[in-house]
Amino acid sequence: MNHLPQIAAMLRAQQAQALLLTNDAPESIRYATGFGGLEGMVLITAAGKGFVLTDSRYIEAAQARLTPLGFTVTLPKQGGPSASVLRTLLEEEHITRLAFLAQCMTVQAHQRLTAALPDCTLEPLGEGLIRLRQIKDQDETDSLRQAQRIAEEAFDALLGVIRPGMTEKELAALLEYEMAKRGSERPSFDTILISGAKTSMPHGMPDEKPVAAGEFILVDFGAVVNGYHSDMTRTFALGSVTERMRTVYDTVLAAQETGIRMLRAGVSCDQPHLAAHQIIRDAGFGECFGHALGHCVGLEIHESPALSPRGRQTLEAGMVITVEPGIYLPGEFGVRIEDLLLIRQEGAENLTHTPKELLIL
Repeated sequence: MNHLPQIAAMLRAQQAQALLLTNDAPESIRYATGFGGLEGMVLITAAGKGFVLTDSRYIEAAQARLTPLGFTVTLPKQGGPSASVLRTLLEEEHITRLAFLAQCMTVQAHQRLTAALPDCTLEPLGEGLIRLRQIKDQDETDSLRQAQRIAEEAFDALLGVIRPGMTEKELAALLEYEMAKRGSERPSFDTILISGAKTSMPHGMPDEKPVAAGEFILVDFGAVVNGYHSDMTRTFALGSVTERMRTVYDTVLAAQETGIRMLRAGVSCDQPHLAAHQIIRDAGFGECFGHALGHCVGLEIHESPALSPRGRQTLEAGMVITVEPGIYLPGEFGVRIEDLLLIRQEGAENLTHTPKELLIL
């Protein structure tokens, strides 16, 4: 799952000679090479050549994986990649203008490269690679689907064992174990599993609090397959709910369904958020939903664009994005419902199959 040809074409379109990827951008290195965990330097030229400079920890695996894909993989004689080795390579390839990811490279790294490459001009790439990564190809969407299935199966397994008195930390660990058992490389992020009044905290973290009857439990989690992250949230209850809890849940669900119906290629990213927020506002909870409606997902859990009131980019077919409205009532409880969706030309395919009707265990 490498994207060497696509990156080379993007460089030609931007009239850039070559792109340098460093350890400051591990997800972009994985996107370019399809190889996770690689450290070193990756150079991609507009002519379509790919060069990997790495060290002894990765050389054997990198050569086996990347040489068949057209990359030249090198272990420099001094034991690892360096600016002087890069300088020699640039001279051999007649590269005098080198693009880099300004969003990722540190000031210190830029200063060192500038000093070490006196005959080469460093030029910020802009958002060319970001735009490429936004549109998922078939292999990428297949990985996202698989990650989502793993997460859902793990969640179903968790529902079968939850009992009052079990702690949030215990349940979060069980969920992560169930995902790992089914093939997840790691959790997409630190699993959020909170209960009771803590559910009013959008990013609250699990602790030793036991879950109890009559409370909401909010679970926000995901699995990773081939480096690609799934993301979903479900809120459910133990034993019973109050009418207020049911009202808030139904409002969040209505807001989410409204946002999902608006998803299609060509829609401005602010419109689904504004429509979903209006549902929550009309129900009297407008001040209780403060975050964006959703965000794109891929090799990183939060990618652009986001569904937010400040979003001006339009959705494009191939983007994978979350829709996750919430209502948070400090001191009482909170509700969030989140699905993962693939943007199509005329709508969106929901990759999340777990039911959303209010579940009371």
